[in-house]
Amino acid sequence: MNHKRNQTLFFGALLIGCVMANLGCEPAASKAPPKEDPPSFTGLATKLVEMRNRIRDGFATGNIDAAHGPLHEVGHELEKLETIAKIEMLPADKLEAVAKAKEELFEAFNQVDLTLHGGEGKTYEEVADTIDAALKVITDIAGIRNDEVPTSDGLQAKNDDLPGGDGTEVVEDTGDDDGGDDDASSNDEEGGSDNSN
Repeated sequence: MNHKRNQTLFFGALLIGCVMANLGCEPAASKAPPKEDPPSFTGLATKLVEMRNRIRDGFATGNIDAAHGPLHEVGHELEKLETIAKIEMLPADKLEAVAKAKEELFEAFNQVDLTLHGGEGKTYEEVADTIDAALKVITDIAGIRNDEVPTSDGLQAKNDDLPGGDGTEVVEDTGDDDGGDDDASSNDEEGGSDNSN
């Protein structure tokens, strides 16, 4: 009877082992995510511009939630900046410029975060010039323009996209304007004359 019991235990253990194998049970070490290659300096600079744009645009439109996430994430990306610059063997003068720009960005974004959370910091508008200047140093070194990086929604974001940024008025072309005076009400809105004479 012991023989039959041992055989049952053996086949039971074998069955459990097969079930576990088919369920995909693997040692914990093999479940670790694959290591990602570090980003390039240009890729990281692009990401920083995208984050700046989301933060800037969020505050400009009063959408604090849109600015809040990237404001907290930007510090993690800034931490990588010098390491990536060293990996890519940038010259000493550029490494120094990157380090200085990184510190300026950390300080400026930290000031905005303090204010956002009710502390004594600065508004985004108060540090915007500092952020833009420090980011320009990084994008110049990376060889990209910091005014033409797409935002997360795929639109081109430029430093001067905000109203009054470059002094030009943005007029939406609806394609309805044929140059005629078909609609007297639109003429009135534009300060035109009344066609009822």
